[in-house]
Amino acid sequence: MKKARVASSFCFLVFLLALCVNGSLFGRESGQEYILNIINADGFESLEGGRYLLKGNVHLMIEEEGSEEKIRLYSDRLLVDVSDKSLTAMGSVRTEGAKEISGEIITLMYERGDIFASCADLVTISEELGDQPVTLHTLGTRITIQSASSMITYTDARIGTRAIDPLSSIRAKRISVLNDGDIIAHGATLSIGRVPLFWTPFLFIPGSRMIANPAMGFISNRGMFVNTTWEIFGRYPHFRKDEQRSLATLLSAKEEAGAIRAWPIYTLEKAPSSFEQWARESSSYLAIFGDAYEDTGVSLGYDSRIKLLKNTLTINSLSTVALDPSGIDQRVAWSDVNKVRMWSMNTLFYRVGSSSLTATLPYYSDPSVERLYSSRLHNLRLDALFGSVQEFPSLGSERSSYTTGLTGNLTIPTTIFKEYLSSLTIDNIALQGTYRWQKKDGIHAYHLTEVTLPRFIIRASGTLLNLAGQTTVKSPPVSNTPDVNPLLPNLYRPQRQQPASLFSRQAERSLKLSYTISEEFARTYNKTAGDDPNVYSMTRGTMILSAVPDSRFFTSSFELLPQLSVSDDPQKTTNHTQVFQLHANTTLHLPFIGVSYTLRQRLYRQEETQSGDKPKNVVIDRFRFDEKSVSTHQLRFDRTYR
Repeated sequence: MKKARVASSFCFLVFLLALCVNGSLFGRESGQEYILNIINADGFESLEGGRYLLKGNVHLMIEEEGSEEKIRLYSDRLLVDVSDKSLTAMGSVRTEGAKEISGEIITLMYERGDIFASCADLVTISEELGDQPVTLHTLGTRITIQSASSMITYTDARIGTRAIDPLSSIRAKRISVLNDGDIIAHGATLSIGRVPLFWTPFLFIPGSRMIANPAMGFISNRGMFVNTTWEIFGRYPHFRKDEQRSLATLLSAKEEAGAIRAWPIYTLEKAPSSFEQWARESSSYLAIFGDAYEDTGVSLGYDSRIKLLKNTLTINSLSTVALDPSGIDQRVAWSDVNKVRMWSMNTLFYRVGSSSLTATLPYYSDPSVERLYSSRLHNLRLDALFGSVQEFPSLGSERSSYTTGLTGNLTIPTTIFKEYLSSLTIDNIALQGTYRWQKKDGIHAYHLTEVTLPRFIIRASGTLLNLAGQTTVKSPPVSNTPDVNPLLPNLYRPQRQQPASLFSRQAERSLKLSYTISEEFARTYNKTAGDDPNVYSMTRGTMILSAVPDSRFFTSSFELLPQLSVSDDPQKTTNHTQVFQLHANTTLHLPFIGVSYTLRQRLYRQEETQSGDKPKNVVIDRFRFDEKSVSTHQLRFDRTYR
């Protein structure tokens, strides 16, 4: 084996990789040196005019100095013409490396960097789609690579996932690949197998991530369709990598970190503006989309998210207006729709600390409008042009009702009240209206059926009295050690005796009085039944007195739990119900002997009911020491001896 160091004039090593679009060695500095390893050649011949011929099982390995990247070149013959500054590989030419190319003849003008190849096949392997790699073949009867313009031109080209009889392919008289990855096909035919399905004089596939992504096809449950999505600012989150294995996905642009918007593409060569920087940092965006379907008409909409006030205020808005050719003027049946259809979902979310408020303002013209027009394609998809049936994303069932209103939770600062009011919250706040799809006066529409005005839960807690202390009990004096013979071994010396004690030396003392109050309130209106409200109120309280004179001997706890509930429902026979209850829990514990006593009881209950205009009915249950008033009466012994 012969090893030779070659100078920078052998730029053909660089341009072999240029056959692979966006090759990793493309555009190296001219002063870079490479190592050429002639692994095998059956014969070497020096010809006239400064030409040299390697023939018979030619095998070369080219590696960049200081790099682990290697290229292997195989051919039947290899001709180097020093006068024309060219290198020609002939007969079953192929390369191996990060990407592969094969052909019958490949000629490299290594001074200019131009390449000419015949009957060539560029093989690109993508590992970005699923678990298994996907292979893409780009074939042409003639391939020209122009170094000055960094452009690759394929004549009589074909792009497919297989070199022979691909399942789907793009055939064109000429395909040009620019240095930024853009693909331009002239006289392109989209085929499935050997059957042509669609012809276009011009087809453009962007090599950079665009702010607009089209998706189109002929066969779907909505007929022929076109979906287009445009980013106005920010990064639209639905522009994500398509996980399906498809030819269009292989040809589409790969995401580049740090790319900046440069209308109409993304590029790494531009600094972001202050507005674009804000949109990225706050994850704000605005995208508009327009769709056309053969069977369901056209639609126009937008999707946006705006974050303001240091991301404490978030505004989300999604809306679509559609013209449906199947629409009618009056919606008599459940499934009837108007010619102009619309749906919108708008939310305003505000959060400060642990407090938050959310305003929701939806609108739907009919139950199926969201399910139909929000089920669309956001990414670049041309696969349906190859004859495959397009299935749109499934978005669940129809919407027979929707709710608009204000919800939230508030935490009120209580620092100034110290421990007397340690917590004050208002949870489950709701001011809402519910609309249902109903038939009224012979026409189906959304009607207001229920109003909640308001609903909330208030909770407060604190400590009114808190006295605590600790006592350390001194150990009794240790008795003197008896006299011991100093010559007696340690094993037989008497040990110093420690007095046994049943009680801990630390004794805690405390007296604490704490409370918890909660109020749950809801007022709702059933618009279909009348204007009288349905009112529900539940007031609960807990007063806890904990007394510990000495934690070694005695601890006690007493809980008092009042509760008042009021329910006014005009739709029920018993339209008014008011119940007051008073419960008490007592716990005593003697730690030094392991005895505890628990008593849970209902001290008082009063229920007041009324039906219509009849007099009120009052039932009072006073305390009796029986199973109805006492739920727990327990004496327990639990002691561990060691």
